[in-house]
Amino acid sequence: MDEAIVGRLAFLAGETGAQQPNAYLQPRDTAARGRRLKDSGAVTAGAGRLLLVERLWPITHRAMAVGFDEPVLGNTWWALQTALTAEQEQVLLLWLNSTPALLLLLSRRVSTRSAWMQVKKPAWAAMPVLDVRALPAETLATLARAYERLADEPLEALAKLHDDPTRAAIDTALGGALGWPEAKDKIWSIAATMAAAQPAPEIRLDLVAYRDRDDDYVTRVVDLTKDLDGLHAELMQLQA
Repeated sequence: MDEAIVGRLAFLAGETGAQQPNAYLQPRDTAARGRRLKDSGAVTAGAGRLLLVERLWPITHRAMAVGFDEPVLGNTWWALQTALTAEQEQVLLLWLNSTPALLLLLSRRVSTRSAWMQVKKPAWAAMPVLDVRALPAETLATLARAYERLADEPLEALAKLHDDPTRAAIDTALGGALGWPEAKDKIWSIAATMAAAQPAPEIRLDLVAYRDRDDDYVTRVVDLTKDLDGLHAELMQLQA
């Protein structure tokens, strides 16, 4: 019987991104008192090489996703199984720890009575992500190199988004490879900093885009909204 692996989470402790499992689950032969004996095979079948955060505390929490070289399980993280290449998984991890991904994630959180926030599986399933399978080979390789360069650098706590050089470097790498103007990154960074505040605020944003008289429009307005996904899509579509 294969042992289930429980991995320690790198950026959570401000350590390196290249992690190794730190503990192993030994299948039980007999059930604990008052409990039924679980099928260990069914448990290990849910392991994946990527772990997505299931609950977080922005004051101390650093990463939203971490990766391993082998399938793992986490006690407060969702294991994700993919059919991606190793390079594609690296780029996905880069995206999932970026400022845009953080804001999209925080817009789906479930706040509790304390500073803890929960991110349930349906919220992850509905979250827009970078389609790494559609990236040109050169762009994919560029971002994979950025992951390799930044994977050993510690992230700051999510509540310190305004002063996090590693996350800023992630955003810069993504913006450069995907053609995001720097101004858009800055706008989204400010919004994400607001979303990570404690106590968790209810955020509504609007957008006013200005152009010249002879262009298709002079102003384009997105009214005040809680739909951060839609606002992000509108922002990314703007062209100078």
